[in-house]
Order: sequence, then C-alpha cells, then structure tokens
Amino acid sequence: MAASGGGSAGGFVVPGLPPPRVRRGATGGAALCCRAPPPSAAAAAASRASTVAGAVLLGAAVGLLAVTPAGAAQLGDGQTIFEKSCAACHAGGGNIIGFSRGKTLKTAALSKYGYDTPEAVAGLVRSGKGVMPGYDANQLSDSDVSAVSQFVIDAAGRGWK
Repeated sequence: MAASGGGSAGGFVVPGLPPPRVRRGATGGAALCCRAPPPSAAAAAASRASTVAGAVLLGAAVGLLAVTPAGAAQLGDGQTIFEKSCAACHAGGGNIIGFSRGKTLKTAALSKYGYDTPEAVAGLVRSGKGVMPGYDANQLSDSDVSAVSQFVIDAAGRGWK
C-alpha cells in the first residue's frame, strides 16, 4: 500500500478510494479525516446513469426470459418455445425454485402431481402455479402451448436427454 502525503500524519491509501485528507486539529497537530470529499455533480450524475442503465439491461434480460411473443413462437417447435420461455427455470427438466424441490418436469414428478399428459401440462402453462407465471394467448398461441406441452412430455419420456 502506498503511504499518502501529509507530513507526520501519514496514512495508507486503499486502491480505488480517495486518499484520506489531513486536517489540523485545535492544538495544531495533524489528524486524519475519515470522510472523503463529497462527489462532484458530474460523478453523481454518472453514478445515477450507470445505475439506471444497469436496471434497464436487467429488466430487458428478465423480459426476454419471461415472455415470448406469440409471433416469435409460431415456429411450432416445442423445444424452441421451451428454450425461450421455460428453460430459465426448468433447464433439463429441473426446477430452480428451491422450495419447489421435487416439482420437476421429470416423468415421476409429472405423474405424481397429475401433469402426465400434454393437456395437463398445457393447462399448467396457461394458468401457472405458485411462483410460475401462466402464459396467455398474447404470449403463447394455442398451437405454441400444445407444441411445448408435447415437448415436455416427450423430453420427460427420454429422461431429458
């Protein structure tokens, strides 16, 4: 660490932080001041802009994972729809929600909870359950829901391989 200037009141500078300021006490001795100078208006504005930009990017990323517009999913490809709309939480037939352990998209769990047909999975996709959101017709068309539901049943039957 580099010693800061300031005569007999030397201190240490932490990388990335401004050096401590030296102030003279009432008795004339030097004392370190623990407060850095207030940020300039430009630095404060840059910090706010950085925070807003980060929030916008995060919101866009979450939006892309959570919602697939019906027009984009008209491929009829259940796997593609699953990858765009479901895999963020259910990759490989799993479930990333900690308190939902065991409620996966594997054959045994689907059977246990009554979701072992494409129609039952389609109902779950439309209505959602617990923290899992449902997807309305503006997000996934009926044919998209049918395709992704059939993909889930087929993938579960293959052991998600």
